[in-house]
Amino acid sequence: MISIMIADDHALVVSGLTALLDAEHGMSVAVVVTSAEEVMPAARETRPDVALLDIQLPGEKDGIEITAELRAELHRTQVVVMTGVTGAAGQVRRAQRAGAAGFLAKTAPIATFVAAIRKVAQGGSAYDPVLLTAAAALGPSPLTPREHQILVELARGADTKRIARSMGLALGTVRNHQTALLAKLGMATPLAAVRAASANGWLNPGQWVQS
Repeated sequence: MISIMIADDHALVVSGLTALLDAEHGMSVAVVVTSAEEVMPAARETRPDVALLDIQLPGEKDGIEITAELRAELHRTQVVVMTGVTGAAGQVRRAQRAGAAGFLAKTAPIATFVAAIRKVAQGGSAYDPVLLTAAAALGPSPLTPREHQILVELARGADTKRIARSMGLALGTVRNHQTALLAKLGMATPLAAVRAASANGWLNPGQWVQS
């Protein structure tokens, strides 16, 4: 019997998946949670074989960050990340780095979910082939380490003066780096650059939070 965790805050998705997966031979939904904070305690208690995690779980961390935590602690539990967002190719690479065994659109047929669960439970991978191809086409981040560091600070809401002080750089140097990273990302504003880098998997939401 393959035990399954579903982590999603959309009631229709949860009820639909639970009913359909419970009806499958050899599968059982062991636990359902609706926020990022609930995932690890529930996983520790139930030890599911497969966890289906929504990428946009409510909470301080997203589904991919939770995936990394879950895989680091519960090696036996395989994770399939789910997304309801179009243009999520950049997040596929984040999911791969976090240790997810699969990545599927919520709109995928139930047969796709069933096949993916059986495959990852046996140690395989189950990534949406269209998203996987799109992710491969994105390429690596064009930013230098310094430009990336400045982009992280911009994502946190810092202005160039604050960045210059915190990084010990001249204001003009920070502005030059900002101009360069905007040009490389093809964006006109820092906010647009943050969104573009996030969409392409080059900037993780977890980096935005000060430790």
